Amino acid sequence: FGNLIAVWKHGGAIRPRALFFALASAATLGVAYVTDKAVFQHYPLGFYIMLSYIMPGMYCFIALRSRHLEKIRQEFISGSWKLPLMSLVSVLGYYSLLSTFRLAEASVAVPIAFTSTILTALGGIVILKERSNVLSKLAGAVSVVIGVILLR
Repeated sequence: FGNLIAVWKHGGAIRPRALFFALASAATLGVAYVTDKAVFQHYPLGFYIMLSYIMPGMYCFIALRSRHLEKIRQEFISGSWKLPLMSLVSVLGYYSLLSTFRLAEASVAVPIAFTSTILTALGGIVILKERSNVLSKLAGAVSVVIGVILLR
């Protein structure tokens, strides 16, 4: 609910199809994280992350390389040093989440981890000076924080 408030447009309309896809992706991610919690403990953490990140990436690179090699090269050039940095941050975030699963229940760890949506909105306000919908972003942030506190 807090995330919906944070991204609410000025007109107040969210298209039903967009909402359906957002809910479907949220449900799919929820199942994926529950599966991660159940499965990753049977493998060394580094190996599981390699299976989750490196193998699909290598498959896509090999499958798409012949047809889209120029596009891939342009992405690497335009991203410069930022692309490997973003990849590293993503893997470290996933490593941190899986490490958290060893210490806490998934039903507590995942909602706390998904406060990143609100932190991104607040970061956009503060760092990037994005001033549209500031009140709805702040209201969303407050409701997400309240929800996380209620999970305790």
